Amino acid sequence: MEYRAEQRGEVLLIRIDERQATLRNGADGFRSDLEAFVRAGNRYIVLDFHAVQYADSTMLGAILSVYGLLGEDEGDLVVCGIEGAVAEAFGLAGIDRIVRRFPSVELAVSALA
Repeated sequence: MEYRAEQRGEVLLIRIDERQATLRNGADGFRSDLEAFVRAGNRYIVLDFHAVQYADSTMLGAILSVYGLLGEDEGDLVVCGIEGAVAEAFGLAGIDRIVRRFPSVELAVSALA
């Protein structure tokens, strides 16, 4: 899965550069990458979904897994740019009741800074 990681103070911003965040496009490997970022000491992560038009259960599971890891270390994970089918998937899976959503990168980063 294509993404760009950018450190903004204590917050790690990850911009997902895929239209589809799915098992086929590497969402399982993305989960491993996120877990490695957490093991490396990143406690505050923003996932930017502005480019993503579809996310499957593999991606949703990755988000919940990393959210749980961060919670163990008093960290946090938030998302931004969730729209359309991705917002619907978040709602159906109940993730929108667990993981905070923001309309922009700036608001998401400032919520964690």
